Amino acid sequence: MGGNGSGNVSNYMTPNGSSVLTVQSYTNGTNTSGSSKTVTLNLQGTSTGANTISGGVSDSGSGATLYQTILIKGSTGTWILGGTNTYTGTTSVTGGILTVTGSISSSSAVTVNGGTLNGTGTVSGTISVNNSSTSIIQGGTGGTNTGTLSTRALTFGGTSSVVAVACNTTAVSLIAVTGNLTTAGAKVNFSGALNAGTYTLFTFTGTLSGTLAIGTLPTGRTFSSFTYGASSITVTFT
Repeated sequence: MGGNGSGNVSNYMTPNGSSVLTVQSYTNGTNTSGSSKTVTLNLQGTSTGANTISGGVSDSGSGATLYQTILIKGSTGTWILGGTNTYTGTTSVTGGILTVTGSISSSSAVTVNGGTLNGTGTVSGTISVNNSSTSIIQGGTGGTNTGTLSTRALTFGGTSSVVAVACNTTAVSLIAVTGNLTTAGAKVNFSGALNAGTYTLFTFTGTLSGTLAIGTLPTGRTFSSFTYGASSITVTFT
């Protein structure tokens, strides 16, 4: 998908209403300019269902013929990225939900600024969650799904950033960070029912900087404490 060209290009996928779009894969056309260019893939739309790119998003060409893909998830709908996504441009989530069930293996950086990034896949670019109550990251795919989102270095912008945690009676969703974790007082909002006990919210392999703040509690639970360990952050409820 994506036509040939000689300049920077923007492409849009915009399903609305009850329509749901499923795309096998996305790649750019041929860059005929003689120098590397970019193609911005805008995943937009207000569709009430989940739209899917099942086979991955990629660049096209290389060197002077490179069409590098930049991905922007905007508007209010949900887009799911499955498969192996090898595009090398940046990723921005500015609205709605971007769910990663496959991998974003080569993106240079990921910014969450006014939308939700979640999933059960792997995001290999460094992630920044901006200091806004509408900038959200979550392990799992929402609802009561307590899956794990695997990331590289993860940085929260401040106390308005949000970690959304799904609860399913005996388990919670998890974010597994390969690298450094900077929490900056981000707020943790829980949804669903959860038994009393201690649960792991984050694991990390690098250094930890900052603390977390409690937001919405699981149904019927009382917050006890966060515990900041050498390689994990846990929460205890009574």
